[in-house]
Amino acid sequence: MRSLVRGLSTACTAAVFLALTGAASAQAQAEAPTAAFRSSGDFRAAMFLTKDTAAFQVAAKKSLSAMAQASTSKAQAGQTLYAAMMFGGCKASVTKTCTVSALFRITPPQGKPVVSDRIYLWRLKAPDVKSIQLGEHPFAITLDKTDPAGTYAVEVDVLDHNANAAVTLKADFVVTR
Repeated sequence: MRSLVRGLSTACTAAVFLALTGAASAQAQAEAPTAAFRSSGDFRAAMFLTKDTAAFQVAAKKSLSAMAQASTSKAQAGQTLYAAMMFGGCKASVTKTCTVSALFRITPPQGKPVVSDRIYLWRLKAPDVKSIQLGEHPFAITLDKTDPAGTYAVEVDVLDHNANAAVTLKADFVVTR
């Protein structure tokens, strides 16, 4: 299993994203079962697993339901799965920038975790505190054809560097042959 980072152009924010605007509910969780949501104070983050970053980017402009439809919890050996990251409420620095990063751990069915390098999701002008931002870089999980079938765990530590606020998100996906 190789883990790569590929860029995704993102000037997009989610028009409707209940979980990150502070209105997380059982309904939101039910509508997006393939997503992981967490918050720490004002800082909020979510992870969606998707096979198609372009389709997810379009869905992120629409609604939580659209993002759930563009998400998945299944992959085949030899495919690439992406962890699309969204965040809100990051603290602006004195230069009015926001720095958000992520550290991913992928645990295969019978093995020890593979840990990524720290990936910067955002190092630009701070979004409005009430807005939701799609991170600049999705995390690519490239599965080799020889990777075992079974349930894999994705765990990511998301950090707002200016606020020193962190959340840990977890999601599972199933690999078939």
